[in-house]
Amino acid sequence: MYTMIRLENVTKSYGEGDNSFSALKNITLDFNCEEVTLITGTSGSGKSTLLNIISTLESPTSGDVFYDNQNISYLNSDELAEIRSQNIGFVFQQFHLLPNRTAHENILIPLLHQRVNFDKEKRGLEVLESVGLKDKANAFPSQLSGGQQQRVAIARALATNPDWILADEPTGNLDSVNGQKIYELLFKIKKERGCGLIIITHDPSLVAKTDRVIELKDGMLRQDLLKGR
Repeated sequence: MYTMIRLENVTKSYGEGDNSFSALKNITLDFNCEEVTLITGTSGSGKSTLLNIISTLESPTSGDVFYDNQNISYLNSDELAEIRSQNIGFVFQQFHLLPNRTAHENILIPLLHQRVNFDKEKRGLEVLESVGLKDKANAFPSQLSGGQQQRVAIARALATNPDWILADEPTGNLDSVNGQKIYELLFKIKKERGCGLIIITHDPSLVAKTDRVIELKDGMLRQDLLKGR
């Protein structure tokens, strides 16, 4: 299990020459799997870019990323995909469920090309049960409410038993009641499974419930509040 992710002097730029834009500027941070971390900031502050770097979806323009003591900055795309598929569970604002697949089939997608030592069909039902939707296994996304679709998306993120869950505005498409239920579920999963949890959010009510708040502004670290340290 990877218990620590560290970024050292990470910069991420897009474009070239006069059209170059730096989304992240010399970010140095570490993330501990024991903590629930919020990433906040205004639109365009670099939050999603930071999450993409943490998750290996994107590589930094400069700087290094470590998973525990392994520098993954120089791995090729296949090696990064392997780390990502086995260790990272994603939850997005958009549910990204395939409309022509049932809830159970959507959950199995991350496992399709993986060799595992467990029954994939059974795992799919287990994680559906863990989010309270085992009775919706054969339902299609169009037959589910927004809150239920996000629960399926969370179950899909859990299918590989990841070390880390990364959630990018996971309640952005939900009303406040269902949004709070999703956050409660994520906190419950983190406590039960011991996985790292990093959430991008604009919801100020979550600050009191988490261990750490990181605020970005214009691609730079504005605040890093570690509670209890």
